[in-house]
Amino acid sequence: MSLKINATTSSGLSIVPDNSGQIEFQSNGTTVATITPTGITTQVGAPAFSAQPSTTQTINHNTQTKVLFGTELFDTNSNFDSSTNYRFQPTVAGYYQIDHSVYTSTNVTQINSAVYKNGSIYKSSSVSASSAQQLVVTSSCLVYLNGSTDYVEIYGLVRTTANLVNGQSYLNFNGCFL
Repeated sequence: MSLKINATTSSGLSIVPDNSGQIEFQSNGTTVATITPTGITTQVGAPAFSAQPSTTQTINHNTQTKVLFGTELFDTNSNFDSSTNYRFQPTVAGYYQIDHSVYTSTNVTQINSAVYKNGSIYKSSSVSASSAQQLVVTSSCLVYLNGSTDYVEIYGLVRTTANLVNGQSYLNFNGCFL
């Protein structure tokens, strides 16, 4: 026997047996995970994305600036806006792994980056050097996003005016549902 376990906002938890030979975990009727008879767990409909800049961007001295990730490498659930807001706003509530790298092609002595959640700093990272050089800062964090109004963006800050170059492997913004 198999079953579907569905947590809904209207009727609470429902368990429905079927004969599919697997167990499905659902949230409001949307399958989030499936366990097959062989024990393999797969995520179904779990948002994931990867993006990079599509143009060169200038960040001015000491100015916290949103990094414009205008090229989507993939976006499994169409939750990343690469044309207007340059943000990830998933439609599935849960914990997300957010990774990013910010790289300056201009010689600088310090570069900062920050994950912003709903317009405010959530986590930040910094890299410094004793002499001016090209720097990259990478960061990773876990964040809970409510699946409706929560979103994340990446901001950068440098101690001198600098350029961020499009298409660089050091410049990326990635996220996935855990």
